[in-house]
Formats: sequence, C-alpha cells, structure tokens
Amino acid sequence: MVHVVGLPGAGKSTLTARLGALLGWPVFSIGRFRRGRSPDWQGEADAWEAFYDAIVQAGGSEVILETSGLNGRLHRLERYVTAEGELVRVKLTCPRGLLHGRVQERDADRDSSPWAYSGSIPNRHVFIDRFHDVFEELPADIEVDTSEHGPDEVLAIVRRELGV
Repeated sequence: MVHVVGLPGAGKSTLTARLGALLGWPVFSIGRFRRGRSPDWQGEADAWEAFYDAIVQAGGSEVILETSGLNGRLHRLERYVTAEGELVRVKLTCPRGLLHGRVQERDADRDSSPWAYSGSIPNRHVFIDRFHDVFEELPADIEVDTSEHGPDEVLAIVRRELGV
C-alpha cells in the first residue's frame, strides 16, 4: 500500500494517477469520497467510512491512497495496514507560497471547486496556512519537494525509491 500525502497543490493527484497507471493499482482519494456529502463532521465521517470500505473491498494491499496525511482518522488505516501488510508513505512538500499559487491557478481553471470543510476552514488557502508547519513535521518513508521537481521527475524519484 502506498499512501501519498501532501497539502493542496503539492501534486498528490498528479502523482497518484501516474503511479496507479504504472503499477496497475487502484487509487483512492479521500476527496472523491467527500464529494456530494455535507461539509460538516457527519459528512466527513461518512466519507472516511466509505473510503475505508472501498480499500477493504479492493483487497487493501496493492492500492494507492491520497490524503493530506493530517486527518486524525488515519489511525484506523494504520492499524489495518499493520495487520495486513506494508505501508509506504510518500510525502510531497512544497513552499507555502507556491501551494497558494497552484491552488489559485487550479481553482481558476474550474467552474467550481468543492471544498470539504466549513466553519473555521472555509477554503484550501486557509487550510494551507493553518497546517503547513504541522504538515512539515509528518514522518514519511519517501519525501519529495515538488517545487524542485516536475511531475515526471517526481514519478521517477518515487519509482526508484519504491523499486518499481
């Protein structure tokens, strides 16, 4: 199981799509499970439950996961992986200003950009500002700064480190 973590704009979706195609493994993004759910605690809990169920239904081992890495619900995933096999965490980092620029550019290219949070975290920019320093402290098996490497290079680095 490969778990790609990063803040909005770090390149998680690009890497997971490419890595999934390369390995032939399904990709599970928590963002997809949040769509269509209420942007409150119940909607978030329901999204994570559906996320876990999908991973288990896929066999739970040869899968790629995409999250920020910051959600407290990840402990359940960690327990499952410990029981079922190996987890490799790939952490994509990027300076705060570049993350903001990428998110702004991406949001401008879409008619609407759904955001799962509400209340004190109304959008991705607030999320980046609030959690950038916390994210930097997260442990990882593989860490890549996406401000220094383009998508092809990021994939090559991760492939090399995974041995695929």
